[in-house]
Amino acid sequence: MDSISSHSDPAEPIAIIGMACRLPGSINSPSSLWETLLSKRSTYTPVPPSRFTHASFHHPDGSRAGSLNIPGGNFINSSLAAFDAGFFGISPVDAYVMDPQQRILLEVAYECLESAGVPVESIRGQNVGVYVGAWTADYENIQTKDPNSKEVEASWITGTGRAILSNRVSYVFDLKGPRYVNFNCGIRTKPIHLHFVLTQSAVV
Repeated sequence: MDSISSHSDPAEPIAIIGMACRLPGSINSPSSLWETLLSKRSTYTPVPPSRFTHASFHHPDGSRAGSLNIPGGNFINSSLAAFDAGFFGISPVDAYVMDPQQRILLEVAYECLESAGVPVESIRGQNVGVYVGAWTADYENIQTKDPNSKEVEASWITGTGRAILSNRVSYVFDLKGPRYVNFNCGIRTKPIHLHFVLTQSAVV
């Protein structure tokens, strides 16, 4: 999210004033990330049964279609269904079809503002941008596996579309700046670079 101050000098240095995260290994804050790095702790675990039945897809030959030849991975430990929809003004029906990426993004955006000491009310209606990098669409693929399923509700498109990620944050927090989503190989760098370019050019 962009700095909320005005930029009279296009060359004004960029400052990171707030951080938040949701990462594997119960890493839910920058401090826990730092502690994990200091202790050199691996977050690799066997596949949690709550995700999928690993034995049904495991095969020694990784090139076999529809198979995995690895025993585990790095998974976010918290429940993906644990989301306070009412806090963000989202109806139960909309929340039901929302991709966990959207839910987590809203939570982390709010925590980032808390970390920066910026009240949400102070940025509503302001020229604040949101730049998001995303990759997979697992939740969308699961929901459309059965097109006749009642889970494919009217809110399905806005609940699962990756292109809506930055708009979801902007809408909930009433932000009026640029909104950008990148879901190709540059997801780690392109949104950050674009934010810096627009901020330095005094667009936001």
